[in-house]
Amino acid sequence: MCVTLANQIIPGETWQANRYSVASLWGTANAPQFDEAAWLLKQEKPNNNEPAINWAAWAVFDQSIDLSQVIGAGNWLTAAQSQVYAQGQFADVFVYDPIPGTQSRGGTPQVFLGSTPEPSTLLMVGSGLLGLGGWLRRKLLVLTSPTA
Repeated sequence: MCVTLANQIIPGETWQANRYSVASLWGTANAPQFDEAAWLLKQEKPNNNEPAINWAAWAVFDQSIDLSQVIGAGNWLTAAQSQVYAQGQFADVFVYDPIPGTQSRGGTPQVFLGSTPEPSTLLMVGSGLLGLGGWLRRKLLVLTSPTA
């Protein structure tokens, strides 16, 4: 999720970025904003990537954004601001802070938030792949075995 509305990205552009955990910001001046943005990021998937959620994240960092034009964005922003956040709550959410001058095509790199998958999700995907592999192996053995 990008957290800057004003910057422009050119398709195919790349840049380098510093990566750090939202949890590592605890106690700094920007921590409340990044906690709110991380909470909003976590709301995107269960809400089918609702665009109003990204608009709310942009407004977390830029209070001049008019959310009245986007249905539901103001409600998402209010919900994010009303949460009580705990230290380390968003250890799995990372800030990707672009390094100026490293962009490949001249656009203006943006700050992004990204989340790593939960261990249970990785376990579920891994076990599904193992099961699929076992099923395919058995199917191939049946197809290649001599008939009696």
